[in-house]
Amino acid sequence: MGEHNVVEYPFKPLYHCFVQRGELVATDLDGNLVVREDPKSGTLRYAYSGFPLLRISGILGPRQYEIKDFPDISQYDLIIVAFLRGATPFILSRILRSSRKTPPIIFIDGEDDCYVRKVYKETKVLKYFKREVLTRMPADIYFYLIRPIRSLVSQKVKISKTSDSKYLCEPFSVALDGLFTKIEPLNITIPDYGFRPTYSDKVYDLSYISNITSPLRIKVYYALRKIAKKHKLSAFIYLGTRFGYGIPWLKYRDIIAKSKLSVAVPGAGFDTLRYWEIPYHGACLVSWRPWIKIPNNFTDGENAAFFRNVNELEEKVLYCLKSDRWESMAREGREHFLKYHTPEKRAVSILSYLSP
Repeated sequence: MGEHNVVEYPFKPLYHCFVQRGELVATDLDGNLVVREDPKSGTLRYAYSGFPLLRISGILGPRQYEIKDFPDISQYDLIIVAFLRGATPFILSRILRSSRKTPPIIFIDGEDDCYVRKVYKETKVLKYFKREVLTRMPADIYFYLIRPIRSLVSQKVKISKTSDSKYLCEPFSVALDGLFTKIEPLNITIPDYGFRPTYSDKVYDLSYISNITSPLRIKVYYALRKIAKKHKLSAFIYLGTRFGYGIPWLKYRDIIAKSKLSVAVPGAGFDTLRYWEIPYHGACLVSWRPWIKIPNNFTDGENAAFFRNVNELEEKVLYCLKSDRWESMAREGREHFLKYHTPEKRAVSILSYLSP
């Protein structure tokens, strides 16, 4: 689209980081330093408090003058709304209620906000992209209709019994598959930052790194420990805390890159970064078979290995290792990721809906 053809409103410094004296930083529109890199961990933090960006709700809210300088939306061909925190609900309401000619609106709901219907019903909204669109109707009905009520009334509402009900994680709200034609899946992903994996110097047969954000992750953790001990596998198996503190990112990346197989399991949400990080960093993806819609997803047995119970997990791990299929699956998985799942590919899929 070209940099000069896109207007970012309100301005978000996090999207405009640059290197200053060897440190990654970002400033507001007045030139004040607001984000800086932690030299020890490499994470981005608020310059004025030192807190990690991911630990605070609402990243760098807009300044007052930005709200006053509301752009003339009739001058644009497309509006993309991609953030619900801070002042964004106010801005979105202003756009939807505008009496001026309004271009098509695309809504990107990366957090699976539970008020999807409020925005979805607006005629000005062309498409509503959600991070997680479940493919299994029983689970979908539960999380879309019952979970909001449960959060208000009780934390112990019984789940209707499906084959996987006891393993269901605690996701954000999801959209009913097939009932809302405006809704399209838009899975999270990671950027291609130039990492180049090698396949001849693997240290671990398998790795599993996760935090305690779902019962399923705990179950898989203990299962993998038994599998590794039983078959004398070289394994790195780590279960962190509920709040995500643990292995520094660079070490985490290197562990995955040095693994033949690496396991991904849903946590607080059905879609996880690890699902995409594993193939990108050159390990064979071994994942719980996804409950969500993923366009151009990996294929079981070709560029990934999917399982739905502990016995199947053990079978897939042993097959990939003993047959040496792990390397070809890892290579093909990375190629598949780069072909279909980079941020650039996600952007192209969004803009494709504007074609006549």
